[in-house]
Amino acid sequence: MSMFPDDEAITTDNQGLITVLVRAHHLSDFPAFVAWMRTTLNGRHRGLLRLSEEDRQDDEVFKTVMSLMKVVFDRKVHDKVTKSEVFEYQPDCQVAFATSPDHDIFQYIRVQCSPEEREKFVAEATSNSSYGCRDSCCYQVLKESGVTGLANHCFGVLRAQRDASLKNDEKISSILYGAGIQLHRGRKIKLCRDFSLSNLKTVLDHASEKYDGLAYPYVYSGTAHSFFPWHIEDAGLYSINYNIKGAPKLWFGIEPQYFGLVDKICSSLHIDKGYTSCRALLVDHKVVVANPKYFFDLLGIPYTIGLQEPGDFMVTFPFALHAGFNLGHNLATAANFGDPEWVELGIYAPICLCNPEEIHLDFTNIIRKCRPDLLNIYNNKTILMFPKSHPMEVLYPACSDGNDGKQTTEQKVQTEEEAQPASCSSRVLSGRSLKLESFDWF
Repeated sequence: MSMFPDDEAITTDNQGLITVLVRAHHLSDFPAFVAWMRTTLNGRHRGLLRLSEEDRQDDEVFKTVMSLMKVVFDRKVHDKVTKSEVFEYQPDCQVAFATSPDHDIFQYIRVQCSPEEREKFVAEATSNSSYGCRDSCCYQVLKESGVTGLANHCFGVLRAQRDASLKNDEKISSILYGAGIQLHRGRKIKLCRDFSLSNLKTVLDHASEKYDGLAYPYVYSGTAHSFFPWHIEDAGLYSINYNIKGAPKLWFGIEPQYFGLVDKICSSLHIDKGYTSCRALLVDHKVVVANPKYFFDLLGIPYTIGLQEPGDFMVTFPFALHAGFNLGHNLATAANFGDPEWVELGIYAPICLCNPEEIHLDFTNIIRKCRPDLLNIYNNKTILMFPKSHPMEVLYPACSDGNDGKQTTEQKVQTEEEAQPASCSSRVLSGRSLKLESFDWF
């Protein structure tokens, strides 16, 4: 029995997404499997792991998660303001405000859902029948237009929400998402034989503090058109997401090497300056919802689109940007992990200073255990000066003429009046010199 999947188990679709058919025993030594993925995926920023039918135990997992989720939804706490008992968990009520009249770019605002909306969400999220129904309009679009048409459809829903907000007499339809549901910390749910996201046995186990969502998996209850904005993981970590049951998830991905450039672009968007001024805009705030085609059209930044069906693990690599939509009611669980190669990247990850409650991972114990060569750098706080070729560096898509396309923050994109190779995939704006410190595009 091979420790890792063979070559026949690895396929690549026309969107560039690699899918690996895995068996339960392949995941038994997860750190070794991660090292195999690093080599096999040849630097790709994410991969889909499709668990074989004979190893799936989704019905058992679904039953366990549903029972624990009901406990969370029923839990009440005392509200000091209203001096009454209120439900502790509130789903995200998602509203996306357009920031450009010409592009699918939105700022995500989380608003308070009404008691009636919460009641309806909880009823549907805890009903078994919700996860077996595939009558969402997303499926018809997918059948007729494929994943690209589906992406356009999902952004079209946000455009419709924007248009409704412009009419004072028309109520904005709510999109509810059960994100970040923390179940019982001590309960290790096995997704397949001897494999649990609560016990991945990676270098993150050496962290001095255990955070929800990192060391302890979160559960996510999706609804049709609910979304997750563009972001990387805390401390630039890997992520692993398992779709337990229900509708697929539509994922967009951008390679780590373009994180610095996308971060600069998003910091220039017409969204709340309280967010754009933070170094961790694409880490902790998670407010930018944008069609990845915008980044490609603007500067040639490549992206991939993929569907995650029930029984699929989606793995994203350090500093890989990702966003997406749920196509209907689904139930998923996710956690973060790291490896020794991640540590050298993670110590330079942006940190949010706006909110003291955000995750600030202390690397000291992790470095001592697996990368002692980095301890002096970390202790001397020289981590503000990230090394060359780190994802934080602003790099442009490579040109086919042999120019590697690298440009630092001080350099500018050439205008059409300047000599630029026609073969270069980078995009420029007509007649305008763009300096990355001060974008002004709208």
